[in-house]
Amino acid sequence: MAVRVCTVVPGTTLVIPVGEADFWNRPVLQRALDGVIVPDCGRVIVDLDGVTFMDASILGLLVDARHRVAAAGGRLLVTCRIRVGRRVLEAAGLMSLLDAPV
Repeated sequence: MAVRVCTVVPGTTLVIPVGEADFWNRPVLQRALDGVIVPDCGRVIVDLDGVTFMDASILGLLVDARHRVAAAGGRLLVTCRIRVGRRVLEAAGLMSLLDAPV
């Protein structure tokens, strides 16, 4: 998995993982999120559209990141328009928890 991070507008950071997001690749996404979760980080958007596979370890990482972003004074949003990612979020009951638009 590769992860791209970019600032869309001041106060909004986009994190884009691409490829298989699983236990073995979790550290790659973890490092990217660690780099953007700072005090007053604003809005952090994780775009899962490039993810081809996602397991439960990534769900846990996203929930943890949401709490960390909130503690830093920001808001984590997850976008996922592809069926694979949405099905995983829906099955886990995390669509509303992660503010993931359909």
